[in-house]
Amino acid sequence: AHCPEKMEEQDVYQAMKLILQRLEGKYIAWRIDGNVNFRVQGVDVPVRQVEVRTNSEGLRVLKTVLREFFVEEGTVDSGTRATFRCAGVPVVVTDDKLRLLHRAKVVKFLDLALPVYPLREAKALYEIQGEDEKVAVLNGYFSMYQ
Repeated sequence: AHCPEKMEEQDVYQAMKLILQRLEGKYIAWRIDGNVNFRVQGVDVPVRQVEVRTNSEGLRVLKTVLREFFVEEGTVDSGTRATFRCAGVPVVVTDDKLRLLHRAKVVKFLDLALPVYPLREAKALYEIQGEDEKVAVLNGYFSMYQ
């Protein structure tokens, strides 16, 4: 399967548009995570996959509405993870025990409204988790734009 080294904006857009279309009329708690979370909020980072955080109900719903795109499922430290390939893009959905789903805010990405994790809160969490590389990227972004 073709996995681009770095996805373009259009790839991310097509995958997110497909997910939003499939979720129409469904009400689940979810948000974008990882580098896509940074990218749609204006931080220029490479994106290799779309990461989504949700709860067990959200994972169940996503597995239903995205069933023809399903690739695999497994467990990780933080919970259950399912991988899909939407519009050619790897999409990793985690039923995250940390959740923090209530902290999501909605941002515009082209013509899509996407639930994201606010960058300042993400930075605070990454500091606690010792994710120094992500903290450095966000510090660089904040020093340029704040």
